[in-house]
Amino acid sequence: TSTTNSAPRFDHNPATGESLGLLVEEARTNLLVRSNFYAAGSLSGVTRTLTTEINPAGEAETRRLQCTGEANAHRISFGSNSSNTITVSAFVKKDTHRYVNIGYGGLSNSFTALFDIEPGLTSDRLLGQGIKGSASNNTNISAGYQDYPNNWVRIWATGTTTGSNGYTLQLAENATAFSLGNWTADGTEAIYVWGGQFEDDASFPTSLILTDGSAVTRAA
Repeated sequence: TSTTNSAPRFDHNPATGESLGLLVEEARTNLLVRSNFYAAGSLSGVTRTLTTEINPAGEAETRRLQCTGEANAHRISFGSNSSNTITVSAFVKKDTHRYVNIGYGGLSNSFTALFDIEPGLTSDRLLGQGIKGSASNNTNISAGYQDYPNNWVRIWATGTTTGSNGYTLQLAENATAFSLGNWTADGTEAIYVWGGQFEDDASFPTSLILTDGSAVTRAA
């Protein structure tokens, strides 16, 4: 553990194990200080509990977000602001709820992308992208996802916004709720979350950089 292993890394399809070739990534920083969604963040209309659900790293440690039965945004957010292009990502898994928004900003100004995380879905999981506020203040440039074993899905969105509520992960109301907003939940809606990442001045996501209390930079 005293020296860096600089051997080449090879990328693989997480579901099939197929080799995808040499993995080459630039240096990046995960500014989300708790990639496991523990302790930090502001909860709006959701409760957060620790479960033994196996996360994509093979550990029995996963957070569960469950809606409260009221009209609210039903999200977790990590406040910050940036004028750069931002990429946010997370690993999510359905418990009782299938629609998830990920983005950056708040209820006044933000960009988001909406996903359907229903296990076994064969159609496109990316249902749409949206902004809150004026187009001059917010853009949603791109979004995407990757399926992982055990019904986990990594979702991501890239855009710009003047919103200052920061990284946001929301249990969305339905298949057409492309932007952040309040909605009335019945209190049974829940998802599993792990592996959050916020990359500033970034137009695409890179592989997960784990954090546990502070930002972490991965060398190129």
